[in-house]
Amino acid sequence: MTFTIFFQDCYHLKDWIKNDCGLNREIRGQVEDFITKSKYIKIVADIANATKHLKLTKTYRIDEEIDIEIIDVYSGDKKQEMIAVKIKNQIEKKEYFGSFSLPLEALKEWSKFLHRFKLGTIKIVSQ
Repeated sequence: MTFTIFFQDCYHLKDWIKNDCGLNREIRGQVEDFITKSKYIKIVADIANATKHLKLTKTYRIDEEIDIEIIDVYSGDKKQEMIAVKIKNQIEKKEYFGSFSLPLEALKEWSKFLHRFKLGTIKIVSQ
């Protein structure tokens, strides 16, 4: 599915930064800490790894259960697939992200990191 590619690429930007010898060592060294502190990138990381590997060998970055649901939404006779990412934590609260909200928040987090180290910008266009 196309949405899994977004999560994998969004998370693996970390690996590209860590392995780019053209970047300052400080920047490469801080990207892992950035991931650990980012609520949204941690969720993206878990989704990326869960969709990429049949069997995970690492522990999840968040301690919550993640479910991905594909929901058919109808507008008149037009059908559109929506992606709902459901996070269920240990105190039984549920947090839902629609198909665009989690990716949008993850892009905002990456944008802050890239801006901080003057590595570029991500232009986020809202509809």
